[in-house]
Amino acid sequence: MKQKFISLVNYGIKPETPPEIAEQIRLLNGISILGVPVVAPYALFFGIIGNYILSIVFALGIFIFTAPLIVNKWFGINTGRIFTFLMVSIFFGTVSVLTGKDAGFYLGFLVISVPPILLYPTLRNGLIFVGFFVLCLLCSIYANINYLPPCIIPPPMSMVIYLINLFMVLFVTLAVVFIFKSELN
Repeated sequence: MKQKFISLVNYGIKPETPPEIAEQIRLLNGISILGVPVVAPYALFFGIIGNYILSIVFALGIFIFTAPLIVNKWFGINTGRIFTFLMVSIFFGTVSVLTGKDAGFYLGFLVISVPPILLYPTLRNGLIFVGFFVLCLLCSIYANINYLPPCIIPPPMSMVIYLINLFMVLFVTLAVVFIFKSELN
């Protein structure tokens, strides 16, 4: 499994790619791939319980988290970063609005606020995306306060999902730090 992860992380790196760009591609690919095991179980879970709207949204999330590998290879790291950071923030905002605040999908914004700072050579560029994340988070909070979510999850199940999301945020944040640290080594 580790070999498969390493091959996915290196996807799109050509022999002539400068080392600093190759490092950024590896980091972006690794961070993106971490999203797949987060959203795939939700796609399956919501499909099993009959909430097909959320199942489809999370299935689209699988695409959103795997697409950066292809975007990096075909269009380069700059387009890959922009695509990843915009689509992932829109994804978490959409899921948060669909499920409401009780399910805790807005916690995903905590995880996605770190990679732009790590993956852009200047802090200014990274902070632009962090600002976009904050804007999406504020929009989803506004929607959660003022509108009923279309996909209401019953209270006992929403609490379990919230706790799972909380542990996922911790796990993925630690994984991002681990990938960044191992890439530096």
